[in-house]
Amino acid sequence: MTDEEKKKKKREYMKLWRTSHPKEYSEYLKQRRLANLEKYREYGRKYYYANHGKRKECIKKGKLARKMRVFANYGGKCSYDGCTETDIDVMELHHANLDGFKRREEEGGVNGGMWGWVERNNFPADIIMVCANHHLKIHAMARRVAERKIQ
Repeated sequence: MTDEEKKKKKREYMKLWRTSHPKEYSEYLKQRRLANLEKYREYGRKYYYANHGKRKECIKKGKLARKMRVFANYGGKCSYDGCTETDIDVMELHHANLDGFKRREEEGGVNGGMWGWVERNNFPADIIMVCANHHLKIHAMARRVAERKIQ
């Protein structure tokens, strides 16, 4: 058996071991990282600066893809009666019950933004998609109603 064949066989064995012992492998990686912490940090810094632009572009594409999935799931147009706006760039998500602030306090915020939260929570029915103009209008009307109750 040649050296190359031995290396290939060992790689296959280690791959099998890693998949069959995930906890042990995770612990091994954790210990290895702690033992070589500065080396890992230096590598991370070099990688970040070398790939910063590419990474930002990937994130941007991923956010747009997520927004398009949410947009399609909520019908692809503004939910306000009579509005025919379909431009994805002006669409916003709105809590139909006007409980967004309360919900964020209870759930501890929306890590990854509202679009990601909606997708992770299987597109809740109490969230609607409206254009920016109608989103502003909904909140303005709600403020007027609240002011009348106070007076």
